[in-house]
Amino acid sequence: MKRFQTHILMVSGQATPNVLAVMDKSIRPDKVVLCATDDMRRNAEILAAYFTLHQISARIYELGSAYDFAALQEKFLDLAADFSGREPETGVNLTGGTKLMTIAAQQVFWQDFPCFYINPERNSILSISEEGAPEYPIAGQLKISDFFAIHGYQVDTPARKEMTEKTRLLCRTLLGEYSRYVDSLKVLNYLAGEAKGTLVVRKSIPEKYWELLKFFQDHGAIRY
Repeated sequence: MKRFQTHILMVSGQATPNVLAVMDKSIRPDKVVLCATDDMRRNAEILAAYFTLHQISARIYELGSAYDFAALQEKFLDLAADFSGREPETGVNLTGGTKLMTIAAQQVFWQDFPCFYINPERNSILSISEEGAPEYPIAGQLKISDFFAIHGYQVDTPARKEMTEKTRLLCRTLLGEYSRYVDSLKVLNYLAGEAKGTLVVRKSIPEKYWELLKFFQDHGAIRY
């Protein structure tokens, strides 16, 4: 697929189709125009902040009501006029938006602008304007942190504690001798559940499980 300098996007409640093509490094645009109706203004702001963070210039283009078809057409006509002379370098992503938005945009941009559609199930781009164009496989997938970011959430990474040598030895032994400790581990998991957040449990424990408990105690994991 050709790389466009600018992507015109239809903002909707589904942010992923707006982002996939933009974040493909091979076809990443320099600018995006986020077409948003009144009720999608917040979604557009979230996407604009995300793109700006990734050094992509973002502009929100307000469409007004999502249900005034004539007004939507006029808005898209004005936007098309803004890009007069730059049509070959401007790709229009018709994936998002309401049905009325998509129909209005398609009617305005179809003749002169390259239009495309995102197939999220195949993670690919379908060219609408170019007949017979091959399906373009989008490179890579969004990370979990990106997915949350484009929906307005922030992922906080907790500070990682350095694992002690005793803990490493404990883990290596349990993995290497799992069959030896499998029944005892089930009991230990049961006792952990019985502690109910207090980290303390009082139960009668059969002697055959004491070996594992002493092993955990020797490595600083429990006290009994």
